Amino acid sequence: ITTHMGHMVAYDIDKHYLPEAEDAIHNDIPYTITADAWQALIQRIAADGGISYLAHPFATTPYPGLGMDPTNTDVYAGYTGIEIINQGESVSRYEGNTINSTLKEYGTAYWDRMNIKGEKKYFAISSTDAHAAEDVGGFFNGLLLEELSEMNINEALANGRFYGSAGPELRFTLG
Repeated sequence: ITTHMGHMVAYDIDKHYLPEAEDAIHNDIPYTITADAWQALIQRIAADGGISYLAHPFATTPYPGLGMDPTNTDVYAGYTGIEIINQGESVSRYEGNTINSTLKEYGTAYWDRMNIKGEKKYFAISSTDAHAAEDVGGFFNGLLLEELSEMNINEALANGRFYGSAGPELRFTLG
């Protein structure tokens, strides 16, 4: 779900969600989404049984209400987790951009603070977040699944049975 003020990764949904301004669905119509509109979207996805992750909320255009301050933990609630490892901010074409490590630090600090707050358990994912074909596939989430199915994938993402990585892949069997 993409807006001019960030985007969200949503799973297990079968609807097209518009965070705000029904007539601004196309990227050629700029609009500004508010923190209240993002929160309403999070609540709609949750009410529909979906899974939502804030996608790198401290990017160059941070989520409204967060600014570049990971201590702003009272703005959003009820989402599943946060994308804190993002290949789109790490691929070679961005090298030399010192903001990359800062964005990961802010995302990790925010994730930590949200969990310390204690209202629920928030998870952290990794994502390619590819905006170009050559960027696909370097960052991923390894999921703990009994068998490969869409239902099991969504259940793992909803319940934190995964790890995010840009490096090694872990394979093991329990039992």
